[in-house]
Amino acid sequence: MTKETHETSTPGRHTVAGNLRPLTLSDALFIFSVAILGGLLVFIIALGAVRAGADKHTALSLVILLLTVHGLMVLGVQAWWLRRRRISWQQLGLRRPTPRLLHLLWQIPVLLVSIALINMGFFVLTGRAESPDDAPNSDGWLANIGPDFFHPAMWAMVLLLITLLVPLWEEVLLRGVLYQSLRNRGWHLSLVILVSSLVFAIMHLAPPLLPYYLALGIGLGLLRAFHDNLWAPFIAHATLNFLVSGTVILALVGSV
Repeated sequence: MTKETHETSTPGRHTVAGNLRPLTLSDALFIFSVAILGGLLVFIIALGAVRAGADKHTALSLVILLLTVHGLMVLGVQAWWLRRRRISWQQLGLRRPTPRLLHLLWQIPVLLVSIALINMGFFVLTGRAESPDDAPNSDGWLANIGPDFFHPAMWAMVLLLITLLVPLWEEVLLRGVLYQSLRNRGWHLSLVILVSSLVFAIMHLAPPLLPYYLALGIGLGLLRAFHDNLWAPFIAHATLNFLVSGTVILALVGSV
């Protein structure tokens, strides 16, 4: 039975043995197209519901459901495509965790403080005060739901979506598929981190928060490079989303 080898002279550029094939940019483009088309479909359906007369809460419930389906669909398509193309999950960085992950105990706090300072500095330099609507609460819409939307099951679903599902498919796509395909093409590590971070920032469709998402993307990219696996950026991403979204949810629930 064949298996992937991990001997390499350059971190992040692993050789492939047996009948496995290396990850290419065409693989990344295909999976990205599926994710983008799925996101557009979510937007179109939600917009159609609003135009059809659905109230705010119904529309938001529909969006939450559709985003959940979208995340599962992207992960499913990635799994199907990788299997079809004989690409192992190990090539994406989903290798067995090592004690090196303990560095996250100091890396995550440093990342959080750095992002907060960068975001604060941006708003100070631009003279733009950060409003509650602009606060980085994962996908930027959570604070707009309102306390009257409170339901324990719904909030639990929102928290699971933002904390686990969204970081998982985003990290597999960006710091997994895109990152490794660019590395396999011989791109310099710094350029790979920058490009994947720009894509990460743009895909959130929140112009006022571009510096925040760009800084976060760079931080997650550095974690991907330092640990040479996908678990580190996923854990950091999930932790950040949990802290921010959990704080917003607690604030909204407390105002009921």
